[in-house]
Amino acid sequence: MRECKWVISLLVAAAILVILLGIAVAYLHEHPPLWYYVQFTTSTRELPTRLIGPALRYITGRELPEKTGGLRAIFQGGRDPRIFVRFDTDTEGIAYVKRSFTGPGASSKHLDADTLKRLTLSGYRMFYLASQWQDENGVCLFDQMSIESGLEINSAAGPGAPQRRYHVFIDDHRNTVYISAVFR
Repeated sequence: MRECKWVISLLVAAAILVILLGIAVAYLHEHPPLWYYVQFTTSTRELPTRLIGPALRYITGRELPEKTGGLRAIFQGGRDPRIFVRFDTDTEGIAYVKRSFTGPGASSKHLDADTLKRLTLSGYRMFYLASQWQDENGVCLFDQMSIESGLEINSAAGPGAPQRRYHVFIDDHRNTVYISAVFR
């Protein structure tokens, strides 16, 4: 009789373990963590909003400002993970982005409407890859033709590893920030 109770207890414990494991797998399938996107997705995809801040921190080593509206991002994992982020913010958020991303060796320049039009025609480097990603994923994070002028910030390609490279563009007229970054 004692052996029967022991076997039943073992079967109940195994059943509970299987149920809990199933719930965990179902949850992770619906809400994969950032490491899943980094390690197992080499194709591009739009990131869930909850993962955009951690992904940007992972790739650039910098945080989002406190106030972000319309936050969206396209991400590509793999060996050299990349991200393209778009968000609206207030003047404090713009000031934070300028301070945070203008570090040692970074360069910045203001691009007026004429310069942006010329860059658009020649395939502006920052938006070219993001434009392809938008097409692949059927999402719209930006319309380059609607951007009139803004501040561009580029990171320096410093020696050593890992290298975090980024391009930031701050739209003057809409307080919209675009960040394109890669972690090598």
